[in-house]
Amino acid sequence: NNSAKSIGAFFSYNFSPNTTLTYTNLYGRESVDNEALEQFRLCQNIYLNQTFADKIIMTLGFDHGWQSNSDISDPEKAATMYAGVVVLRYQFKPKTSVTARYEIFHDPNGFRGGLNPIGPTEFAGYELDAYTLGCEYRPTKKSYLRAEIRQTVAQAELEMFFRNNQSRNTRFEFLVTMGVDIEKIFE
Repeated sequence: NNSAKSIGAFFSYNFSPNTTLTYTNLYGRESVDNEALEQFRLCQNIYLNQTFADKIIMTLGFDHGWQSNSDISDPEKAATMYAGVVVLRYQFKPKTSVTARYEIFHDPNGFRGGLNPIGPTEFAGYELDAYTLGCEYRPTKKSYLRAEIRQTVAQAELEMFFRNNQSRNTRFEFLVTMGVDIEKIFE
C-alpha cells in the first residue's frame, strides 16, 4: 500500500533436540504514501517448542504489535495489540494424537484485525479467546484427517457471530478437515 521498505529479523536457537526458541520481527511504514499522519508498525513474536519423552509436544507463543498514530480515541497516539497461544499435543500412537489449544487475540484499536461496529457511531477491534480440542490421524507421513471442537468468545459488546438469525458474542464449531502434503522437487 506504499513505496516504503520494511526490515525484519529471524532468530532460532535449538537448546537441545527437544527444545527450540524462535523470535521474529518486522518494522516498517504501514500508511499509504503522502498521508499526513504516518503509521509505523512493529510486529514481533516469540515461540517456544518443547517435546517431552517423544509423546508430549508443547508450543508457547506470544505476538506483540505496535503501530504509531493508530489509537481509536486519539489518532496521534500509538496502538498496541497482543496475541498468545498454548498448544499441548499428546502422541498416544505413532499415527494418532490429541491436541488442546488456547488462543487469545487482543487488538482493541483494530490495526491488525480491523474494526467492527458496536453502535451507530462506535467501533472496536477484536478481543477474542478461543478453546480447541482435537484428534488427528495420519495415515501417511504426508496426510492427515482431523476432527476438532472449538469455542470462540468475543468481548460482550462485539456480537459478531450469528445463529438462528440472532447475533451473539460466542461461536461453537465442530470441524472435520483433511490434508495432503504435495511436494515437488525442482532441479
